Amino acid sequence: MLSGRVANPEPRPAGVPPQLVQIEVKACGPLGQRWLPVGGLTGLAEGTAPVSGDGTWRWRYFDARFDEAAYFRASVEGARSRAVVVRTALRERRAVGGRVLRIVVDTADTRQSLRGRVVELQRLAGGRWLRVRAGRFRRAREHRFEASFRVVERGLTLRAHVPARSAAPCYLPGATSPWTS
Repeated sequence: MLSGRVANPEPRPAGVPPQLVQIEVKACGPLGQRWLPVGGLTGLAEGTAPVSGDGTWRWRYFDARFDEAAYFRASVEGARSRAVVVRTALRERRAVGGRVLRIVVDTADTRQSLRGRVVELQRLAGGRWLRVRAGRFRRAREHRFEASFRVVERGLTLRAHVPARSAAPCYLPGATSPWTS
C-alpha cells in the first residue's frame, strides 16, 4: 500500500468527483527505462487514488501477488512525488561440491549486475551468524552470478549471505540455506 498527502488539496464542491492521484511504476534495474501509469493497460481506475478533503490519499496495488522489484511514485496535476523502491527477494541457491561452497544468484528479472559485489561466508556460533570471510560475485552467465568459498574445517554450520549493500537497489539481503561442512 502507498499513501501520501497532497500539499494543497483542491477544494471540491458537493457532487464533484475528488481530485485523483495517478500512481506510476518503473521497473528496477536496467529494464526500468521509463515511467508508466499503473493500470494503463487494464484501465486507469486501478492506478489512481482519490484525494480526501484534508489532502490524504491511499492506494493498494490490485494484485497481491506482485513480486517484482519496481519503483513507484505518485503524480497529481503535473507534480510528482519522490520514487519509492519495492525490493524483492534475491533468489540465491547453494551448491556444494567437495569442500567448496558456492552461491549462485540469477537477476534476469531486473538485469541488475552483481559483478564485483560482496558476498559473505558466515558460520553459526552461539546462535548468531558470524562472518568468516568475504568474496565477490563474478559473472557466470548473462544474468547469473556466483561466488565460491573453499571450506577446510569440518563440522561447521555455514551459509552464504548477500548483504543489503550488495543486493541493492532491486533486491533484499538474503542467505542460502545452512550447510554443515
